[in-house]
Amino acid sequence: MATHMPSGEKVVVKTMKPEKANTKRLKMEIMNLKLVSDGPNIIRFLDLVRDKKRDLAMIVFEYIKQPLPCAKLYARMKPDESVWYLYALLRALHFTHALGIMPLAVKPTNTLYNPKT
Repeated sequence: MATHMPSGEKVVVKTMKPEKANTKRLKMEIMNLKLVSDGPNIIRFLDLVRDKKRDLAMIVFEYIKQPLPCAKLYARMKPDESVWYLYALLRALHFTHALGIMPLAVKPTNTLYNPKT
């Protein structure tokens, strides 16, 4: 976790390995993140930061608090919570698919769920 200096918000930073920092794939990912950032149930993309000395690219996202690790959280879900979780996930997928974007890694460890929100 870090602080986004322009906004003062808590953020999460995804660091890309040097071999992926300057690729067409990263450029496509950033373009797609910008397109879907305002969609329903999608974590907002805030910024791309480059460290030229270490040849790294860092993608900055809004911070979302998840109360428990995925495995524990999903194991404790009640049936009605599972329905709402799937509904939120499907809304996000519908939004991305409508833009012609097909997320490649839709799996529980790549999703967040906070039962309080």
